[in-house]
Parts: sequence; structure tokens; C-alpha cells
Amino acid sequence: IVVTEPRIRANIREEVTNVRAVSREDRELYEEAVASETDGREVWDVDEVDSTSSSRLQARATTIANEYAEAPEYLEVETTLDVGAMDTFPSVGDRYPVELPAYGVDDELRVIEADRTIGTAGDLVDVLLSNRKHTLAGR
Repeated sequence: IVVTEPRIRANIREEVTNVRAVSREDRELYEEAVASETDGREVWDVDEVDSTSSSRLQARATTIANEYAEAPEYLEVETTLDVGAMDTFPSVGDRYPVELPAYGVDDELRVIEADRTIGTAGDLVDVLLSNRKHTLAGR
């Protein structure tokens, strides 16, 4: 199924300690959550949300904080898959097991981009996979 050897495109350690979800409609409305305890410097991630609901803001802050706590290292892996050899077409959100022992990667990663090409090499899809869903670095 895998046509090209998976390669790491990004591996970034993010030391986020706190998350603030801020309403886009009313900047005075926000909720916060702790990603990791610290005795030193705090590092904040501010996320803008299309809501004025306190419970939605809190849920978003908590979701993001949990994601940072579970995966402080943001990882992106790219590879090419042969769609002809697969039962289903890879879609954004699908999860695939990825093993790269040389880099200590052995995890299920989520498709965040899928680009299909049909040509002389066959029916191929270039996929970009990540270990995160809500906190995609630089996106």
C-alpha cells in the first residue's frame, strides 16, 4: 500500500502550559485550561472561537489543553499510498498506523491532507499525517 518510505516533515516540541479560548464576537469573553503544571515560565496558546457560550469556550480550551498534554511533540509524516491496493480512499480524519523506529515513532496518525494523482505510476495519493487534530502547528 505504501509507495514511498514515510518521511518526517515536522517534529516540533511545543511547551504550552495554558490555553485560552477567546470569543471572536466578544474579545472580553474567554475561558482557560491548563495543559501542564509549571513552576516557571507559562506558555500560552490563544485560540479564537466562533461562539459566545461559556461552556463552548471552556470545552474548546479543555480539548486543546488535553491535546498538548497528551502529545507535546507535534509530528507530521508524509508518504504516498497506492489507492488501487486499498479497500477505501484515504480521507482527511482517517487514522493509519505509522512505524518509524529510527525516530521513535510507533503511533496511529491522522490524515490532515490527501492529494490524489492518477497517472502512469497508478492511482496514488500523497498523504500528510499528524498526531494531533486541533492544534496543527502553523495551520
